[in-house]
Amino acid sequence: MKSRRILLTIGLCLGWILSVTAQDTIILKTGDEIRSRVLEIGDAEVKYKKFENPDGPLYVLGRAEIFMIKYENGTKDVFGLDPVESAEPVLEKETLGARPPANEGYYTEESSGGDYAVINIYRPKKMTGSMLDYDLRLGDEWVLCKVKNNTWASVQVNQTGLQKVWAKTETRSEVFLNIEPGKVYYIRCGVKMGVMVGRPSIEIVPNEIGEAEFREVQLSPPKK
Repeated sequence: MKSRRILLTIGLCLGWILSVTAQDTIILKTGDEIRSRVLEIGDAEVKYKKFENPDGPLYVLGRAEIFMIKYENGTKDVFGLDPVESAEPVLEKETLGARPPANEGYYTEESSGGDYAVINIYRPKKMTGSMLDYDLRLGDEWVLCKVKNNTWASVQVNQTGLQKVWAKTETRSEVFLNIEPGKVYYIRCGVKMGVMVGRPSIEIVPNEIGEAEFREVQLSPPKK
């Protein structure tokens, strides 16, 4: 009986270890690592979901941004030797697949669908709080993106109705966005002076303003 209990305990421990380690790791050329479940590797992009949020949004990275992927079975793919093709920014296309390659950012899908809304998030380059990053959240569960200086993100969401978009550093800032399927929204982010480290700035901007500012951030020199 005692030996049976020991074997059961060992089995449970092994199951827990395997569940924790059964993940893919995407290693970017910047040195950042992303714990993930890789779903698809294409000629130009890699699609994945975050390991800690398997039911969350689908993320897409360009192969040119990736150095290596380590898979849960111990194998790996090295992308650092992939030839990088130069391309002119495509500005006339309105689909999310038309991503200019200049600045840091990502899309969660190649194109928007009728059941989704698209939130374009951007943070123009500023000296104030330039080293301060923060997570931009939707409601109490979803992290839309990591907001860094001079970066952007386009995220598809299927939540609808009045939703809270917020972030927190030393203080919390929030806005409310009335989300409708099939529509596109723009959120301008930044950092305002605070007592110690600064506080998030979040603004919902009209599409005619947001579209121009969003593309300006996309095409600006990458963050160094």
